[in-house]
Amino acid sequence: MRKELLQLVPVLPHLPLVLRVAGLAYATFSGQNGRISFARFFPETNSHSIFSICPGGADERQLTFDAVKSREGVYT
Repeated sequence: MRKELLQLVPVLPHLPLVLRVAGLAYATFSGQNGRISFARFFPETNSHSIFSICPGGADERQLTFDAVKSREGVYT
């Protein structure tokens, strides 16, 4: 165990530099969060429709009404 720790000693002075160069990682693009889109299955008609909704769960909108072709959206 001690031998492995001693092997890390030459690396430790470079660690702050590596962390500084790497910067922060973001899961999304910077800016305001947009609407979320999703497909909903309707078992009574065996079809899908695409909806969008605000991140907080408000303002749900049905975007497609052509039950046969609506399975996935195109995102930009």
